[in-house]
Amino acid sequence: MTTSAPEFVLTMLDRAQGGDAFAYYEGKKIFVAGALPQEEVKVRLGAEHPTFFTGELLEILKPSPDRAPNFCAHGCGSCSYTCVRYEAELQDKRRRLAALYASTKEANIVMQAPIHAMSDPFAYRNKSVCACSTQGGKLTIGLYARGSHDIIPLASCALEARWMTDAREKISSFFAAQDPNLAPNLRYIFLRGADEGERMCVLVFYAEPSADFIAKVASLYTELKLSSLKININNLPGNRILGPKFIQVAGKETIETSILGNKFAINAESFLQINPTQAEVMYKRALELLAPKATDVVADLYSGAGTISLYVAKKVDQVIGIECVDSAVNDAKSNAKLNGITNVEFKCGLVEKIFPQLAAQGIKIDSAILDPARKGAAPEVFQTLAAFGVQRFVYISCNPISQKRDLEVAAKYGYELRAFEAVDMFPHTDHVETVVLLSREKQNG
Repeated sequence: MTTSAPEFVLTMLDRAQGGDAFAYYEGKKIFVAGALPQEEVKVRLGAEHPTFFTGELLEILKPSPDRAPNFCAHGCGSCSYTCVRYEAELQDKRRRLAALYASTKEANIVMQAPIHAMSDPFAYRNKSVCACSTQGGKLTIGLYARGSHDIIPLASCALEARWMTDAREKISSFFAAQDPNLAPNLRYIFLRGADEGERMCVLVFYAEPSADFIAKVASLYTELKLSSLKININNLPGNRILGPKFIQVAGKETIETSILGNKFAINAESFLQINPTQAEVMYKRALELLAPKATDVVADLYSGAGTISLYVAKKVDQVIGIECVDSAVNDAKSNAKLNGITNVEFKCGLVEKIFPQLAAQGIKIDSAILDPARKGAAPEVFQTLAAFGVQRFVYISCNPISQKRDLEVAAKYGYELRAFEAVDMFPHTDHVETVVLLSREKQNG
């Protein structure tokens, strides 16, 4: 005899990292996807784990005033705020940042921090990667369900550029018209570009297609209104999207985009912020907080393809970009040349190695901008900045938790938090970017 899972009514308490609301059941937290804080809901008990339960939302008995119609039709789990008013989402992000710093002396600064929102928080993504599966000659294109490799078919995504929906439909129709015995297995569809501007498509296969098949693929170049069409071969295990071999099928090697008046030539592997609108907001605020003089020399640490460096270079005497990824440094040099910017120099290496070289050349760094990866900055970076007399820097982060840890390290070298702002770079997701100013300069008063 099978015993059905118990059903019960709960009042949800708060939202956890990742978006699920939680309450308590038999002394443990129970997480309920789709429920909102303060809602009274009917739940069916799901899986039991050592420290928590999961529950299935059956009915919303008393909805939250923050509830909005769900804009997501497929439910891949990538977004945490698909049924929440945007204003309430922003308030929640503010609250979580304040809670992160609640026990610190900087709590008041963070609590009052502005958050820069989007006027239209949809269709902002300029990059899309969809997984593919071919079974019985039928191609499935979609996103992985949260915590699994099960593909949820994706018709459209409200967050990505609108041209990408049409592109996937046409790619699907193209493969449906091919002989399944001759068509190679497609692994990923990689799309890059905004609705207005140049577009790139990379079809990632497990094995290299025949010359005849590649010739057929070339028809997609015109049909999708592309500037660049590539094939990539990736038979490597794991979740890496792109393999080492590219085949240029049609169009240009790179596509061009513009950020704050500068042009950037990007390929499939180039790093570029996926929300160009908010990237411009963030870079503008970073420069305004740093407030360099026209005669300053500014270091751009973790400089990537040079997006920040080239913007700052128009406002100061010289910018020195430091990046440890050689390909990114080469991209940055090319982008500087593309824009005719000559007062910027890009160096490949670690900050603690490059700074002594600059000092030996008689170059003094007046201030700096940091924009590291999610794991944050190396502790040696802050030691080096202090040792070479850098009095102030701006730190951009996509991970407030690692940034807070790094600020504690910077404090050991006399740097104090002077300003804190947030940028909603990825609306409807759990993520938020932060821009902070740290300084060792004495404050007036």
